[in-house]
Amino acid sequence: MNKFKGYLIVLISLSIFFSCKDVKNKTNGESVDETTKISSSNSIYNIDIKNSTIKWKAFSPAGGHNGTIKLSEGKVGIENGQVKVGNFTIDMNSITVSDVKDKKDNDELVNHLKDPDFFNVPKFSKGVFEITGITAKDNKMSVKGNLTLKDITKSIEIPVIINENNEILSIVSEPINIDRTEWGITYNSGKFFKDLKDYLIKDNIEIAFDLKGNLKQ
Repeated sequence: MNKFKGYLIVLISLSIFFSCKDVKNKTNGESVDETTKISSSNSIYNIDIKNSTIKWKAFSPAGGHNGTIKLSEGKVGIENGQVKVGNFTIDMNSITVSDVKDKKDNDELVNHLKDPDFFNVPKFSKGVFEITGITAKDNKMSVKGNLTLKDITKSIEIPVIINENNEILSIVSEPINIDRTEWGITYNSGKFFKDLKDYLIKDNIEIAFDLKGNLKQ
């Protein structure tokens, strides 16, 4: 009996040791499984394109411009309470300019953004963002994914806040800067053209998004 008790004590001790070790590994490292959990399980959300917006800002010595762009569709997959997949289609024809109030000037700028100098929308009417992973560090979550514009795909990382409540999914990002020249948009870039002065357009474009999703039936 004493021998049996001795074995039992050893087994309990080993169980406690490995349990504590597992908790330590999850809390000290980047534990995606623990920190990215949201409440649903095995759910697919359709993005509500009417209530979802991407905001953009472009900069120049004179100040720059800002506007919005819409998604044409999007889905986010949740498996066992974790964000697993996501795919979003960007409607490049939906681009707008918010800061130019004169209609003629506004139309001219929008058309310029759509022409080959910038996004060449007649040829590349859609962009795509595909989630490839979620990371968490210092209580902050980031979405990693591939952004495709003009048939060029580059990896980006975006800090986000993801919430789920009453079958509504909300994904709100912090503003980030992307280098437009990496997607072949070189118009009036200081990297490619000299002595532009006031005609210079900075390479960085700031983007931020506020997306809403509904649980797919």
